[in-house]
Amino acid sequence: MKVVNKKLFFLYAHPCGDVLVQRGSMGRKVLERIRKSLKEGRVVESPEVFKVAYKLQCMLAEEMGKKEIDEEVIREYYWRKHDEHVMEESKEKNDVIPERCIIFPAKVVEKEGEEAVVETPVGKRNVNIEFVPNVCVGDFLTVHYSYACEKIDESEFKKLWREKNG
Repeated sequence: MKVVNKKLFFLYAHPCGDVLVQRGSMGRKVLERIRKSLKEGRVVESPEVFKVAYKLQCMLAEEMGKKEIDEEVIREYYWRKHDEHVMEESKEKNDVIPERCIIFPAKVVEKEGEEAVVETPVGKRNVNIEFVPNVCVGDFLTVHYSYACEKIDESEFKKLWREKNG
């Protein structure tokens, strides 16, 4: 199934790459290529390198009556389905998945270079903002592990905050 916005897909997927490299299901060089291409604003890999996320988004797109994975599918998966999948996988593998793998809304409270301090429903954290252009103090983001994924508007931020803080 075609991914319409590969960049958005990879902005949300790449933070899991370090875990996949540790597990041996992704090569370090592949992850480095993905991150380099994101920094350059382009995409060089197939979304299928994130096998599970891609498969689950294909299924979600079909459930939503879509013939491709568009921005709505990507966000619905990462904002609302990903956390549940991570928890299920953690139980199956008797593994402890840190809360950092959960997708959170965040408000930028400090910024210096390619790093920012953000406020999330679980407290402040430092995040890498190098893949999201023009981040400013006061902006609203989504974060995954220690990476900013994208800017979101205030209404999306408030809705996600309620969902994640509930």
